[in-house]
Amino acid sequence: SEHAQMLALAGTAITASIMFAAIQEGVLYIPGFKYTGWLGTLTLITYASCASLERVQSPPDKPRLGTLADYVRLSILTMGGMYLTNWSLRYLSYPLRVVFKS
Repeated sequence: SEHAQMLALAGTAITASIMFAAIQEGVLYIPGFKYTGWLGTLTLITYASCASLERVQSPPDKPRLGTLADYVRLSILTMGGMYLTNWSLRYLSYPLRVVFKS
C-alpha cells in the first residue's frame, strides 16, 4: 500500500541521514585528518549516483520537471554549501556546527 511505502521510505531516509552524519563525524576524529574538500566531493558523487539510479529506474515517459540549467545551478549550490559547511569545521567543533545548522 502507499501508506506502507511512505513509512518505509521515510524510515530509510531518516536512517540514512543518521548514518551519514555518524560517518561524517567519525571521519573528522581520525588522528591527523585534515579536511581538504574530498568529503564534500565524495558526498556530491554519492548524490549524483543515487540521482542517476533514480533516473534509470523511473518510467521513460516521465519528463524531467526542471531545466538542465536548474539542476546544474542546484548541484553547484549544494556542493558549495557542503564544502563551506565542512570547511567551517576548521574553526568550529562538529557538535557546534550541528547546533548552528538546526
